[in-house]
Amino acid sequence: TIHRDAVKLEEMLNSFKHKAAKIEENELIGVELERSNCAWNSESELVTIRVRAADIPKDQPRKAHNIVLLVDVSGSMHGWDRLDLLVQGFKNFVKGLDQGDRISIVTYAGSSGVALKPTTCDQKNIILDALSGLASGGSTNGIGGIKMAYELAEQYYDPQFNNRIILATDGDFNVGISSPNELEEYIST
Repeated sequence: TIHRDAVKLEEMLNSFKHKAAKIEENELIGVELERSNCAWNSESELVTIRVRAADIPKDQPRKAHNIVLLVDVSGSMHGWDRLDLLVQGFKNFVKGLDQGDRISIVTYAGSSGVALKPTTCDQKNIILDALSGLASGGSTNGIGGIKMAYELAEQYYDPQFNNRIILATDGDFNVGISSPNELEEYIST
């Protein structure tokens, strides 16, 4: 018997066969609901909710991106399935960006720092090198990194750009503000 806490939610979800929702003509989003019997409990039913956004034509122009990558490099991020995997994902992300897009990197562990000031993607080699140089170690001062990322984002904010901060962490904040409610309150102000 498998203990109920031994199965992760994503493993359970991935055990189902998924199909994409249909999108009606001239609609941006398609939503479908399907009710079915529950295979492991005859007294219950399952509801499948499928959501799909319409594909945006690849030739449609978009705003340039101004993205701050806020990366947890604390000791808990050590390993091929954490920071190493995250860095590889960010490298693939950067490779797909346009020349005018900008990337900044803020890291945090025991202290926070700017690993890369805003750099346009016509210099992808500099961005990729900065990502390759990330290493894990120390405690997790998440709020310090969040403050620094917001300061950097505000300093280089441009209304003509798609301005975003992407937080990459295992969520183990153990220095400063650490509760999800306090973090959400800080970020929303």
